[in-house]
Amino acid sequence: ASYSSSMLRSVRTVRSAGLYLAARANVEDADGAAADWLREHVSARARLGLCDIGLAVWRLANPIVDLAGVVAPERQAFLARLARERGLAWPAALRLWIDEQRPDYVVLYPKWFPLLEREPESFPVLHRIAIPNNVAMAGDELVVYATPWTRPDSPGGRRGRSLDLDQPVRADAGGLRAGPAGLCHHGFDRTARLVDAARHVPGVHQ
Repeated sequence: ASYSSSMLRSVRTVRSAGLYLAARANVEDADGAAADWLREHVSARARLGLCDIGLAVWRLANPIVDLAGVVAPERQAFLARLARERGLAWPAALRLWIDEQRPDYVVLYPKWFPLLEREPESFPVLHRIAIPNNVAMAGDELVVYATPWTRPDSPGGRRGRSLDLDQPVRADAGGLRAGPAGLCHHGFDRTARLVDAARHVPGVHQ
């Protein structure tokens, strides 16, 4: 019994380490790649609407609009007010929050929030980032959108829009897949559990 228990703990440890490393790779493949692309193509003055703000804060000097509300209580208050006063679900309310904040660019997962894919004239796609072997993010693709507030002479602005699109926008973006809070990962709780499990794995560091 002792041997069996030890083997089971070893298997769980290996699985936890594998999931943690896969999650780290997902973050780099998604948020890291988006930050690198934005740094290369977008002015440091551009206002960025992001659902994942972690790596962007470290790698970019741009002003950030926190679309997930992790460090933006005003976003949560805005969504709560629209739910209370107008009966709006979080996706419709978040769409209005984007209008309220007027970012130059928006970076998010269409699987999590497909509404922008339905407005290609206002939110044309500039760049799509595939996320292989995804276990931690809100979708297998992260997208950079221009917005109605993108400066005319910037990538995706009205004067340069046709030159900067990677590919046409898909007609069908799929359904919403998030809880009522609108978290853009599969769930911050799940990611936290992976990180916590990895703390107990010898040789694995954050």
